[in-house]
Amino acid sequence: MTIEADPNATGAVVLLATELIPNQKGIIIADSSLTVRGLTFEGAAVSNSDGGNGAGIRDQNYDGETPPASLVVENCTFVGNQEGILTGYDAIETIQIINSTFANNGNINPNVFQHALYVNLAGSLTVTGSLFGGQLIGHEIKSRAMTTTITNNRIYDGAADPADGIRAGSSSYGIDTPNGGVVAISGNLMLKDVLSPKSPMVAYGEERMI
Repeated sequence: MTIEADPNATGAVVLLATELIPNQKGIIIADSSLTVRGLTFEGAAVSNSDGGNGAGIRDQNYDGETPPASLVVENCTFVGNQEGILTGYDAIETIQIINSTFANNGNINPNVFQHALYVNLAGSLTVTGSLFGGQLIGHEIKSRAMTTTITNNRIYDGAADPADGIRAGSSSYGIDTPNGGVVAISGNLMLKDVLSPKSPMVAYGEERMI
């Protein structure tokens, strides 16, 4: 399935959650391959007792999908959600984030610790030409994918960029790959400031190695 904004439309196409999400997961839930282009996701939230991880996109693909699932997000904006994108546990799924913005997301409760982009088990994650910043407490990018490629992005970890509407967040890492795996990080502008509670910008394999 492809969900995309009309390229001839004027103004942003905004999917705005104005109350706690009834499905307790996300504004869009994907159970098979999905491509999303040109949409803005805003205000996704669920109660902390339900996880505090309301997402703009909740990808629920799991191992065994035929054909293998994919998630492509292009020219999208995620702002003011508890979590921008949260994915499932599909060891062969491919995930691509292209020219998208993740701004001022997160949950102020430190017990739930959400992330702007959180990819659980996946075959590959590729992030290109995107902007991350203003995340509260969690990480800007967290990936457990077997292969993670992050190129030509701007990533603000505890640093502000008023020109792009990025607040000085309190994210712990700019990039976290706790399972290790094959990771390539190149051509990114990465800024870290004192509001980040941890000194490293990038964490690799701190939980276990694939």
